[in-house]
Amino acid sequence: MSRKARTVSRLGFVAGAELGFSAPSVRIPAPAFQVATLPGYDQAWMSGVVYPDVWWRQDAVGLRPER
Repeated sequence: MSRKARTVSRLGFVAGAELGFSAPSVRIPAPAFQVATLPGYDQAWMSGVVYPDVWWRQDAVGLRPER
């Protein structure tokens, strides 16, 4: 496990897919889509991750092709 992966794991983040989440964009690679739950987290109430509209308008979600 890389140093970065250990740090993320130590801080409580796990792969989003482990908790049944799907990345909100196909441009977000699985290793980059990490989530950390809060004490009141209840998976029964979760329907997905929604980024604010401004992120989409500014094209700030996911990786871009190299130019």
